[in-house]
Amino acid sequence: MTRKPLHQMQVVKREEKEAVLIKFMLGEIAEGRVVLEGEWRIIALSMESPVLAAVRRVIGEFDEASRLAVKVVVVGRHALTLADGFERVASLAVRQAENLRLLDAHEQLVLGVKTSWTGDCMRRNPRERDAFEGFAADNPTLADWAAKAFERIWRGARPIMVTESRHPAAETAGVEDIVVAGEAKSEAVVAATSRH
Repeated sequence: MTRKPLHQMQVVKREEKEAVLIKFMLGEIAEGRVVLEGEWRIIALSMESPVLAAVRRVIGEFDEASRLAVKVVVVGRHALTLADGFERVASLAVRQAENLRLLDAHEQLVLGVKTSWTGDCMRRNPRERDAFEGFAADNPTLADWAAKAFERIWRGARPIMVTESRHPAAETAGVEDIVVAGEAKSEAVVAATSRH
């Protein structure tokens, strides 16, 4: 009996990270192993990380993303435009991990129950360095481990924001309700108050 490796490791050049992740996600969607509903979970150094850029681009391609809930843990400083690119999803929840020991952890993407990706250690800026990355397609065991690790980090992270589309079935979400640190605010107020 041949044993299948847990995931495929490969070196990804810094300038190709986003494109490689997009190709991986689109391939998994095309194969039916990833669906645009349920929850996608992401751990990233910042909202500008290539993994989040790739997720934004993929979500932007599908009207079906309106049934998707995205949960993000940001370990570094968060961006001023947190919700940009996530207008189509049913909900976006972002938390910030304040435990600096998590910089030794790896960026991570969990797409449902069968597919996950593991990036480089967050001490290394993903936009500046090549890295070994792990691609786990059709691997429920690894996706489950990654989801459990995400949930542990999620519980210890501080909520930054939650958005919920008023019209989740709409082709593109219009006005959103945004809850920031427990207070309901309009998107315009959040953008204005978060600038330095």
